[in-house]
Amino acid sequence: MAFTYELIEKISLSTTTASFSFTSIPQTYTDLKVVVSHRTNGASSWSNILCRFNSTSSTYTNRYLQGNGGSIGQGTASGGMFGDLIQNAQQASTFAVSETYILDYSSTVHKKVYSGEGVASVDGATGFQQINTNSYDSTDAITSVQITTSNGDSFVQYSTACLYGIKRV
Repeated sequence: MAFTYELIEKISLSTTTASFSFTSIPQTYTDLKVVVSHRTNGASSWSNILCRFNSTSSTYTNRYLQGNGGSIGQGTASGGMFGDLIQNAQQASTFAVSETYILDYSSTVHKKVYSGEGVASVDGATGFQQINTNSYDSTDAITSVQITTSNGDSFVQYSTACLYGIKRV
């Protein structure tokens, strides 16, 4: 089965901003994909990037696996996590990349399942990767997506988010 990707919207930040928001998402695609290049203004060492659907901050289930070449970790998280963030306390001028794929987003019959992954380098030598499996425990069609952080930090200038509509053909 072939897939076609169509860019619905691209947001490139010119100033520090708390979140990316995609609203009024057309219901004409099969799936959605969000790709984010990001860095935050935070001073702590780590935070997570979150995906919120329809302005809802609850009803998410998550399992993750992460590693840095020397150790691995796994667990659960709340709030729609799909990657780790790079913060100002880490390597200068470095951005992380995270993406999430949302299956059958317009369905009103079942809960939505989405996967996520992210990669980051915090010191020029250590690479981190995280993979996630998530569910949005609602039968509501997804009409808006907000990308935010788990600790309230803001995304800095030059962070970018792209929303793609995907059709199976």
